[in-house]
Amino acid sequence: MVDGLYAVAGLVLGAVLSWWWHVHRQRDWIRSVHAKLTNAATLPAASKEKPVPRSLSELEAWLSVVCRQFGDQLRQLSQRQGELDAILASMVEGVVAVDNDGRVFTMNRAASEMLAVDSSQAQGRPLLEVVRHPGLLQLVESVLTERCSQESELTLHGDRELTVRAQAAALAAPDATILGAVVVLEDITRLKRLEEVRREFVANVSHEIKTPMTSIQGYLETLVEGDVHDPEDVRRFLKIAVKQSRRLGAIVDDLLALAHLEEQEESQSVRLSPHPLRPVLEDAIEWARSLAGQRGITLKLDCSDDLVAPINAPLLEQALTNLLDNACKYSESDTQVRVVAKRYGAEVWIDVIDQGCGIESRHLPRLFERFYRVDRSRSRKLGGTGLGLAIVKHIARVHGGEVTVSSTPGEGSRFTLKLPAEFPPCPPAEPPDTSTDALA
Repeated sequence: MVDGLYAVAGLVLGAVLSWWWHVHRQRDWIRSVHAKLTNAATLPAASKEKPVPRSLSELEAWLSVVCRQFGDQLRQLSQRQGELDAILASMVEGVVAVDNDGRVFTMNRAASEMLAVDSSQAQGRPLLEVVRHPGLLQLVESVLTERCSQESELTLHGDRELTVRAQAAALAAPDATILGAVVVLEDITRLKRLEEVRREFVANVSHEIKTPMTSIQGYLETLVEGDVHDPEDVRRFLKIAVKQSRRLGAIVDDLLALAHLEEQEESQSVRLSPHPLRPVLEDAIEWARSLAGQRGITLKLDCSDDLVAPINAPLLEQALTNLLDNACKYSESDTQVRVVAKRYGAEVWIDVIDQGCGIESRHLPRLFERFYRVDRSRSRKLGGTGLGLAIVKHIARVHGGEVTVSSTPGEGSRFTLKLPAEFPPCPPAEPPDTSTDALA
């Protein structure tokens, strides 16, 4: 009997000791798992501050909270990555980022278009294999080596030639660790072209103004010094000075007219109204009749009385007088200049057709530039300022149209003003808000 009691007691003690050992080992294992997870740098701080779980159920609950917090962090990171990708894709500047080994890990759409490469195929590849531009490669290599920002102007040869301003800097993490380099490419092709046009314009203006001023100054100084005694010579010198002063005044007037037209074009402040075209064309022809008569040129108008378009009558008349003035000056005697106005679909075309000397095709693309002349000596002899066709171009633009030219040397030229035949349709008006809040 006693032996049986001892046996039962031994079994109970063994079970208790086994249970105690199991629980002790389980808690050690739980503490080990908790310690490893709490030492992880990516574990949320709120989870690290919680007490150590004492059972598997508490560990399960704690791990569930940790997984949920990790999920929130991953969603936030994914959202930020999406926002960053959207920002890079919408940028007009090109962005290229490389790691310390020179391998591409970011290239946005603008950069791939500028460099004429496929951004998806560039990922993970050395920049040297992706881009064949020595200047850009040297810029990136210099930044990776010297760890300082640098800037350079590069010319890229792809589908079209581009001039870009490249700004490169070292790519640093929040802890100041250098991760690589980033290059921002800004397309300045248009700015360079505008700067070139500005320089040409300033040079042309200076030359065009200096020429008559030099003539005026020379003749007047000769008269002031008393070297001319013949009254006829004095009169001739004064006439030349007056003629050159008028030419100078015409250049200034045309420059002011161009500046005013450009301002109106940008602000869209020109008032247009439906107006019959025939009276405007008749007024322009009447203005040119005197010059045409002097040169033995016949003017002819072909325009129906019911042709109407939204125009600014004084501006359109100025454009036509400029075209007629050129047609008469560059046509031979006993020829004809025709003005034809007709509607073609949504446009009204006004043609000024002459039978003059014509223009070589190589001059046509630049014909409407300021101060551009096909024959400079002849243009000055005929009294042109070199701005008449530029004014015509801008008048066409403020009307929402354009001017074109076609010409055959030895046969004549056709200048065509293409203007909208009607006002553009207005967007539909939004219905009034009849809600209670709006009425209140």
